[in-house]
Amino acid sequence: MRILVCIKHVPAMEGGLGLAAVNPAAGEVEADGWFMNPLDQYALQYALRLAGDIRAANTRGAAFGEPRVIALSAGSDGQGSSEESLRLALALGADEAFLAAPLPPLADPATVSRALAELARLAGGADLALCGRQASDSNDLQVPYRLAALLGMAVLGDVDEIALASPDAAQSALPGGMVLRVARREGMLRETVEVACPAVLAVGRGREELPRPTLPGLMRAGKKPITRLEVSGEWRNTAGPVLLGVEPQRDSRRCRFAEGATPEARAAHLISMLRADGVLRSEK
Repeated sequence: MRILVCIKHVPAMEGGLGLAAVNPAAGEVEADGWFMNPLDQYALQYALRLAGDIRAANTRGAAFGEPRVIALSAGSDGQGSSEESLRLALALGADEAFLAAPLPPLADPATVSRALAELARLAGGADLALCGRQASDSNDLQVPYRLAALLGMAVLGDVDEIALASPDAAQSALPGGMVLRVARREGMLRETVEVACPAVLAVGRGREELPRPTLPGLMRAGKKPITRLEVSGEWRNTAGPVLLGVEPQRDSRRCRFAEGATPEARAAHLISMLRADGVLRSEK
């Protein structure tokens, strides 16, 4: 039973850690901080919890096979290497890790999905693949759906609860292999559905705090191998958009306060600001 978790190593974009700078000519992204995409870390948390449920079901007579949680990442080398997030995944409990590299900075979703699909095949296929719904840097919301198309799997988005359809694997509305009961948001509604594996699930924010790795986990992760797959140029989406650069968004909706010792002075200051912004006409 292979549970794949797709992980992206993302640059810090806000929160006081600085902004990412892209140099397309050098093929590098420079940032003050790097971390595992938070929604991907929730996907890993779901995968590890589901693996525990499967082991418990096997002890009660189910025949799902021994679950293995396998972390996949397609990213770059050098600063912000995806290997850092894969090491964290191993420290948190993943059994194996695979890396496809190098990819260009903020690679387009088509290229990333193709690389992840190749990693999935290298890992021996998938019974289930979990992805964060979106990445904190690009917010494309495309990779889970492109990956499902490449792997020929069903896909569900906005998932926030995953469980075995039957803890004893005895009853299910769907025939065949392992069936999951999944809760997801659908507009203003919350729906519960059953989905037969293999499938791709795009998860949102979980209901629990993200776990932190232990020192023994970090030590074990440092000794585990990461299988690397060199990215072929033919995988890259030559027909897609080309990243030219990234710069901070200048938000004109900044909050300002009228200042002055008296109400009259504050009103005069407010009027001057409105005129400076072109909201009010200047006096002639």
